Amino acid sequence: MALMVFLCVGNALRADEATPSGGPKTVAVEEASDATAATVLDFDAVSQDLSVAYPLKLDNFSQVLQNSYNWQGPQDASLQCDIGFTPESVIIRGEFQDDHPFTQTMVHPAMADWWKITYGADGIDFTLDDPTSSAQQVRFVLNFGSRAVNPRIELLKTPLGTKAGFLETGFLQISDARPFLEKDSSGATSPIQFKAAIPLTSLADRRLFNGPLRITVRLHDVDGDKSSYLMMMQTVEKK
Repeated sequence: MALMVFLCVGNALRADEATPSGGPKTVAVEEASDATAATVLDFDAVSQDLSVAYPLKLDNFSQVLQNSYNWQGPQDASLQCDIGFTPESVIIRGEFQDDHPFTQTMVHPAMADWWKITYGADGIDFTLDDPTSSAQQVRFVLNFGSRAVNPRIELLKTPLGTKAGFLETGFLQISDARPFLEKDSSGATSPIQFKAAIPLTSLADRRLFNGPLRITVRLHDVDGDKSSYLMMMQTVEKK
């Protein structure tokens, strides 16, 4: 199954610097090239082997670890998702809320030079590590792109020694972006649903996922410039 993302961005919205072609646009359903299609996962097929999932939820003030003065409640920034592991893949499904979603002004936000900001854009950041070995750690981000254009999975750290960057394998999908970018009469946006699947072999040796894991999720939220940044975090243990 080729990677397909259904996106529509209203023409009235102002794009930021990372949006391709310099402005918002409607993105049609696109089929991956033959070379890519052979490696992109079929989410429904790979998730059938999922037997256990670990719930993650970020929705209260105590979970805001950076710039808590910027958090205005769950409508501002919140997340709930499940993460699980099959013999071949990491499976993630959930939704988040953001009053200014898909804010991203650079292609690689993890390289932001902002002081004490660990990810300079909206994004969902996962770290999976062996609690007995600091060297066995994987970190990746669901990078939804500027104004939800071209969402991709970005690998930031791996014990494999491979270079950080966007993964050519895996699956990341969000729904039609239009409702998320239009606020209702109260100024709220709809929850943004997403799902992702990533081959274990793109992240680390399979043996890492067989034992106990510490699973950390960070929700990065930027509403405009760097002064609006906040980060929420939760950690759960996989036995």
